[in-house]
Amino acid sequence: MDATPLCLFWKGFTVAHHEFLDPQTLRLQLEPDDRIPPVCSGCDHACFLVHDVHRRRVREAPLLIYRVELDVPVRRLRYPLCGPTRERIDWLPGRSPVTTTLRQWVERLVTLLPIRHLITHVDQPPSRQSVLN
Repeated sequence: MDATPLCLFWKGFTVAHHEFLDPQTLRLQLEPDDRIPPVCSGCDHACFLVHDVHRRRVREAPLLIYRVELDVPVRRLRYPLCGPTRERIDWLPGRSPVTTTLRQWVERLVTLLPIRHLITHVDQPPSRQSVLN
């Protein structure tokens, strides 16, 4: 059983590596979890035949004071009935550049904050000083 708290965020993936791009930006490199089989996006069946893998960079909701970028390996599967299809990743819909968590976070903030304030808030996470106050 994985005891790291980050295993709760990205179902089917584990954090393999992290790096700080600047003092407020964190990039997490994810790798597929071997215990969870990939699922065909066409028919929702588990498929172990991987056609190819490409990496995508997507934005995630801020984590504490850090802006988070994910480096996600997306597998294309060869399911016999559906042909080559992309694996279904529940928290990363289609070809979206943002995760479902970030989209929902922004949707909730839109009801609370003016758009101009929201844009600056999403582009740059709060500084350490504002978090402590």
